[in-house]
Amino acid sequence: MIFRRTLERDLKNRYINTEEVIRYKLHEYIKVGGRISLITDSWARNNKLDYIAVIGYFIRKDSI
Repeated sequence: MIFRRTLERDLKNRYINTEEVIRYKLHEYIKVGGRISLITDSWARNNKLDYIAVIGYFIRKDSI
């Protein structure tokens, strides 16, 4: 069993650490001429909750 606050803290720390790594990788990707496409979408459910999604697409040179 995990407590809500423990889960929240752990997820926040993981997000912060991962964000720095991904930010660096994307910056390096753009420096060598790579491009990123961002797509957004939003929708609402019947339960009065609204959602928004942001998706980023990029193609790595080693996958071509």
